[in-house]
Amino acid sequence: GYPRSLSETPYEYLAALAKAWPDQQAETVLVTEAYNKAHYGELPENEAELQLITDAWSRLASESGGPTSAEPTG
Repeated sequence: GYPRSLSETPYEYLAALAKAWPDQQAETVLVTEAYNKAHYGELPENEAELQLITDAWSRLASESGGPTSAEPTG
């Protein structure tokens, strides 16, 4: 229900994510930053950072009203 336009950057898409998850801003920013880093070849620094990202995505996926895909699309 919140598709990202091909011309929209992941950071611009945060406005749509804020509508989907108004109480989860920290999680949407964390997942968006992780997506952007991975897109450009930067992987999480360590297992703890990866776990933070995974936990944030799990919280977002479990919230009603937001996108339900198993993979971040940011």
